[in-house]
Amino acid sequence: MVGYHASTAAEFAEGYAKALTLSEGECMAMRQRARDSAKRFSEQVFMKAWTEEMQTLLEKRYRGERVYRTQGT
Repeated sequence: MVGYHASTAAEFAEGYAKALTLSEGECMAMRQRARDSAKRFSEQVFMKAWTEEMQTLLEKRYRGERVYRTQGT
């Protein structure tokens, strides 16, 4: 299961019923998937992406490439 997706009241009710009747093992597995997914938003992930982007910009700047946009361009 990828997630709980619903667009009607009946689908929402079915999703809630499934979520509330998960076994302990299924519940723990879902919690672990949620924790793993949340790591995408960690400070470490942000810092790594920020550093990589800044490195790219600096490399372009040192090669003489324009690294910013001005109005009208």
